[in-house]
Amino acid sequence: MYFLAERIQRQCEELKKLIVTDRIPVEGIRMRHGEIPKNMPVPTVQDGFVPFENGGTWSGGGSEEYALFRFTVTIPSSMQDKPVSLAVRTNKTGWNALNPQMLCYVDGREHQGLDTNHFDVLLDGSAQAGRRYDIDLYAFSGIYLADEGRTRENDVRLYVHLAASDERIEGLYYDLSVPLQYVDRLPQDNAGRLRMVDALNDAVNLIDYRKPYSDDFFASVQAARDCLRQEFYDKLKGEEAVATMVGHTHIDVGWLWRYKHTRDKTVRSFSTVLRLMEQYPEYVFMSSQPQIYEYVKQDYPAVFEQIRQRVREGRWEPEGAMWVESDTNVPSGESLVRQILFGKRFFLREFGVDSKILWLPDVFGYSAALPQILKKAGVDYFMTAKLWNNEINRFPYDTFLWRGIDGTEILTHLLTYAPTTYNSVIQKADIAVAWDNYKQKGINDDILLSFGYGDGGGGPTREMLESLRRLQNGLPGCPAAKIGTSLDYFRRLDKKVSGSRRLPKWVGELYYELHRGTYTTMGRNKRLNRLSEILYTGAEWLSGMANLLTGLPYPSDALNRGWKDILLNQFHDVLPGSSIKEVYQDTDEMYGLLGDTGRQILNGSLASVAGAVALDKPSLVVFNPLSWTRDGLILFRHGGKNLALACGDAIHPCQKVAGHDDLWIAEASAVPSMGYRAFHLMENTAAVTKAAAAMMTGHVLENRFFRLHLTADGCFDSIFDKIAGREVLPAGALGNELIAFEDKPRREDNWNLDIFYSEKRYPIDSPESVKVVEQGPVRTVVRVRRQFVNSVIEQDIILYANIARVDFNTRVDWKERDIVLKAAFPVDVNTDRATYEVQYGHVQRNTHWNTSWDEAKFEVCGHKWADLGEHGYGVSLLNDCKYGYDIKDGCIRLTLLRSGATPNTDADREVHTFCYSLYPHSGGWQHAGTVRQA
Repeated sequence: MYFLAERIQRQCEELKKLIVTDRIPVEGIRMRHGEIPKNMPVPTVQDGFVPFENGGTWSGGGSEEYALFRFTVTIPSSMQDKPVSLAVRTNKTGWNALNPQMLCYVDGREHQGLDTNHFDVLLDGSAQAGRRYDIDLYAFSGIYLADEGRTRENDVRLYVHLAASDERIEGLYYDLSVPLQYVDRLPQDNAGRLRMVDALNDAVNLIDYRKPYSDDFFASVQAARDCLRQEFYDKLKGEEAVATMVGHTHIDVGWLWRYKHTRDKTVRSFSTVLRLMEQYPEYVFMSSQPQIYEYVKQDYPAVFEQIRQRVREGRWEPEGAMWVESDTNVPSGESLVRQILFGKRFFLREFGVDSKILWLPDVFGYSAALPQILKKAGVDYFMTAKLWNNEINRFPYDTFLWRGIDGTEILTHLLTYAPTTYNSVIQKADIAVAWDNYKQKGINDDILLSFGYGDGGGGPTREMLESLRRLQNGLPGCPAAKIGTSLDYFRRLDKKVSGSRRLPKWVGELYYELHRGTYTTMGRNKRLNRLSEILYTGAEWLSGMANLLTGLPYPSDALNRGWKDILLNQFHDVLPGSSIKEVYQDTDEMYGLLGDTGRQILNGSLASVAGAVALDKPSLVVFNPLSWTRDGLILFRHGGKNLALACGDAIHPCQKVAGHDDLWIAEASAVPSMGYRAFHLMENTAAVTKAAAAMMTGHVLENRFFRLHLTADGCFDSIFDKIAGREVLPAGALGNELIAFEDKPRREDNWNLDIFYSEKRYPIDSPESVKVVEQGPVRTVVRVRRQFVNSVIEQDIILYANIARVDFNTRVDWKERDIVLKAAFPVDVNTDRATYEVQYGHVQRNTHWNTSWDEAKFEVCGHKWADLGEHGYGVSLLNDCKYGYDIKDGCIRLTLLRSGATPNTDADREVHTFCYSLYPHSGGWQHAGTVRQA
């Protein structure tokens, strides 16, 4: 027989129309415009209400509008003993994250979230006539992204009905529709397909539609269900495999919405989960990110207590280890440790759960430092999904051991590719497709899928849970679906694959072949992150010192609050630069407060310790927060003239900083690690005055380490290393060449830097001015000012008397769009490997494109330095806040700025300040002090 599957599909559509047996529009609705403060319980709001007509418009602007709707419903006699729901609709459909969402209160209590995936609120599974319910709907209109060119009607309408449904009809609908989605993925002549279609068709033949809702109709519905149970679900089996299904809702803490929106998205989604748990006893839900739990605890403590109860029952799994699902490319090692420290501590304190899984499904690459950090923090397993989306090379494994930079290995599993991965909706035969794609079938017969709508979409739906009930035994070509927890899954997986010689191993970073622009986008935000990391690490150290030496109270609460904000801002769509403009307005404010608090703590500790140092002369007390004794430069303010610093027999001249009447620079020597040293301030005399030890003569900038020749374009055509006796640059090459490239990726501007960016380049030459602005016993500063289209690039090239590196202090007023700016240093070094700093160590990457895996790494992430070295010599490029590098065929390039337009049209079009430094050295970087210079 032809077209039986289509026939069954039509029957499903007919049944779906009959599920709702009675629908009554709600009357007497009142509405109040405006956002309600978090400290004011919604049901207590009494003022500002006006009548609202059901189906009317409540939001005219269409973006970020709030309204409260209030009404009472009474169950009519026609709905007696039936499941009765409040059916809530708007005229908006599509992806839920940007569309209208609501929190429904029933009889004064937070009850459930509503969105484009969850639009019915079950009031009673067996309603009693005359029962009254007081309803509040706290509504949010959604977000309009004008930057992305989205168009939508300006008005938002609301439709509210009381609806009764029939469980028998609904049950038959799912009995038929769930297996039907698996039919078409099997070949027409497949035996399993033929058996499925025949069984479904036999059941359809039993349904009598002649008089819906009659006794004969319901008898036929029951007969069809009995037939399906006996001839289909009890007989047809699936693959000899299991799909462990974890209820989940992936919530981006910041992205196309602000943190304040996430607070509301979270409670809506979590409330929906809690209500579905009442209807489906088998439902188990998992959610990561303690930050969003803390939002719920602060804003909706009653909902948080319900979550606690479900955790105690084993039905809610708080897992994930990190405070937020953090980026792992850009944060420092200290930050990654803090992500886990704060994350595990919250889950342990609030739920008694010690997290064992790092859950990062959506992060843009994974540092090779992670395995060591995870194992030392008591995290045993790692889960991601993103590597399935590589644009050039398909990642070869799903289950494997991941070995990090120190040899530590961690069991890693990728959520297997299906039409969706970490947001599976259990449609289009997701489970069967995932099993087909799983690569380690030889050692494991159990795959992991998380299911549920994310980003405010409310997580799993009734449709998903009904589907899983019918997939418990599997279907032809499909594994059995079993709801479970992620930790139980990983523990079973560990037992199965441990010691297997066929368990593959991946060594080094898990590089993501996409979103390479996120190493650079929103440079201001990345700079503030690094400054905050350094500030709070130093504030902790000095606070500890001050507490031990002077008894100053240790400010643990303030430090912890500061670290929480640092960690929050490292979320994987915030720190990488892929969020909307408003998110960065919020992070700017947060970083401002972080800086104020951190400096207050730091300065208080400095003053406390320095005040206890016995000094008999005017002095500077210099502190060293690093773990080795240092000679280094200090900046300080003083109104005197001709100053010098003295300590013991050593006298260091001071030099006034150009453009500042009271700012001085000097060298401090032998400051002990994690300690301090006092230097006396003295009037400089002829006996100790030194001439400039780094000088500019004509086009030559020279000190005892280097002789550099500056071209008319403000670049170097010669960098001669006087200590090693060799030229750094290849013949004919230019050092510190600033290059602009057209940066128009195929999609997702602020995420992606595409491989073809280098096809079109624009010169940045002919500087407006080149002049010496400072010259003295400490350093010489040459200022080069360039105009590029509408932007101004100003660099101070700094050569020091006693430091063997060249600094490039840079200020850019950047006004361009779709341009990427790089600084290039071709070097005369023969090697096919470059070294890059990552957290707590380094990685090496090829500098050639021999393979597609090498070619895919045309832009990579590094931290404070990268090095290109051969036996006996090398060149390091250091920086103070940049992360994007490309090193190929002996040319080191640092990516300075990008300026995409989606989702933030103004990304990076502002004033930037940063510094990078060239550090040629004899010997390898390990012994030449590259790490310490950086």
